[in-house]
Amino acid sequence: MFVKSFEADHHGKMEFDTSPHLADNKLYGWVPLDDDFNLDGVFGDFLQKNGDLMTVADVESQEIQKTRKLITNLTNTIDVLKARLNEIESTYPKGLGNICW
Repeated sequence: MFVKSFEADHHGKMEFDTSPHLADNKLYGWVPLDDDFNLDGVFGDFLQKNGDLMTVADVESQEIQKTRKLITNLTNTIDVLKARLNEIESTYPKGLGNICW
């Protein structure tokens, strides 16, 4: 959606590279790819310092690792809460919670 919007307005990467883009004072936008990452100059330098060039497989692997870590953390939290609940249930008799006002 992001890229298509700029391309529809003729403010995508192709127009940025081929036209006198500074004359119209409008924003140009595209998702940088490996050719942008390896450029000499301002854009390439910025991407090399601030960006991570990854393949789709790299991104998928990273997301799988994040998901596994989240599941592990949530499982540990559930185990701690279950242990605390068991401790509370064994400390206080069941009838104590049935006091009505």
